[in-house]
Amino acid sequence: MRYAAIVDRLANEGARAWEVHGRAIQHRREGRDVVILSIGDPDFETPEAITKAMVERVSSGDTHYGSIDGGPELKAAIAAYHKRQTSQDVGAENISVTLGAQGGLYGAAMCVAQYGDEIIVPQPVYVTYDSVVQACGATLVDVPLRPERDFHLDAGDIEAAVTPRTRAVMINTPHNPTGAAYGRDDLMALGEVCKRHDLWLISDEVYSRTLFDGREHVSPASLPGMAERTIVVDSLSKSHAMTGWRVGWTVGPAAFTRHIYYLGLALHYGPPTFI
Repeated sequence: MRYAAIVDRLANEGARAWEVHGRAIQHRREGRDVVILSIGDPDFETPEAITKAMVERVSSGDTHYGSIDGGPELKAAIAAYHKRQTSQDVGAENISVTLGAQGGLYGAAMCVAQYGDEIIVPQPVYVTYDSVVQACGATLVDVPLRPERDFHLDAGDIEAAVTPRTRAVMINTPHNPTGAAYGRDDLMALGEVCKRHDLWLISDEVYSRTLFDGREHVSPASLPGMAERTIVVDSLSKSHAMTGWRVGWTVGPAAFTRHIYYLGLALHYGPPTFI
């Protein structure tokens, strides 16, 4: 029987890296002393107040269909949080709740790129980015993050990789795996590149609450002229040790939020209401 071309694109080098993770888990189950560095799972448990609230919601019968892209209460809380983080005013029309940050990354790529397009991604990077980009049919163009710059972005390197097929730049700040937190000047320069070439900027900010040494988190969505072309992806996975709960969100232009709404309708018909 025939399969679609996407199945070959999904079985990429990044996806195969998870086989290493699977073997590590199996060794641990067998009692071996294994240090697992393959996935960013916090070393603390989900706060008790959160698990208690979830149990109460399930017990009260909140187990039916909910909003496809998140209920109004949650979206209002995300909007308020986003404003505290970025000073950017957003409303429900700018927010979509997704199945973890991974769902947000997938949705962003699917809505802004397609077969024949290119998405620039600074490397090294979390390995699921390969699958996200290739799932939509685009080509991932890697630009090295150089150690002599402490793994910070060089907007010149990004611009040198832009071609007529480039549709987006996908970044992660603070960065996994290097730990670099891109500064305001780095992101201002990157924003100018995006504006010059009419590119989307997909900004994965799941580690924005994991900063050390007095560093400041800067979201590119908060910079002048960038809100209209920036899609912020975030979640509670790292900040609240909710990796298994699969709750994340995107913040972007209202038109993008409507498009990802229809993707959610086709893909999962909404996140679990009790989460």
